[in-house]
Amino acid sequence: MQYSNSTDGFCTNAIYCMCSAVGASCGPGNPFCCDDGECAGQSAETLTCLQKCKLPTDCASGCCTALSMSDITVCEPPEYCP
Repeated sequence: MQYSNSTDGFCTNAIYCMCSAVGASCGPGNPFCCDDGECAGQSAETLTCLQKCKLPTDCASGCCTALSMSDITVCEPPEYCP
């Protein structure tokens, strides 16, 4: 893996050289979410990459809402929107 803004790098576990797609597991023991996703869930066992959004139209469900105690917005099922 390369240091940012450098051509030098370091050895690390392969899990840190990949990312989890939207809908895949994330969190402890799993890769971080790719740039279009954010890791969220009710517990460490249920963490999933959710699609980031700015508007409800960005989501198939039509529901774009902020994660609890965060300014990050993600697509959720319709029942999570008022």
